Amino acid sequence: MGKGQRANEERERSESHTANERSEMNTERRRERKLIHRTRHLILDESDRLLSSDFLPQITPIVEACTNKNVQKCFLSATMPAGPEAIASGWLNEGVRVVVGLK
Repeated sequence: MGKGQRANEERERSESHTANERSEMNTERRRERKLIHRTRHLILDESDRLLSSDFLPQITPIVEACTNKNVQKCFLSATMPAGPEAIASGWLNEGVRVVVGLK
C-alpha cells in the first residue's frame, strides 16, 4: 500500500468519524430540545452577567426554547443594570421586580 492510498484511507476514516459525531450531536440536541420544552422553572442567578453581551448569545436560545406555557422564569442578581433588566423583562409575562435594601 502506497503513502497516497494510506492517506486517502485515513482521510475517509476521519470524515466518517466526523459524520458519526455530527449525527450523535444532532441526536443529543433533539433530545435536549424535547426536555427543555417541558421546563417548568428557569432560574438564572447572576443574571446581570449572564444577560451581558458575553453570554447573551448562549443564554437566548435556552430561554427562548422554554416554551412550556406555565414556565416560571426567575432572573436573580445583586445588581441589575438597565440593559440586562430590559432583556429579562422582555422574556417575562407580568414580571415582578423585588428590591431588598436601598438602591
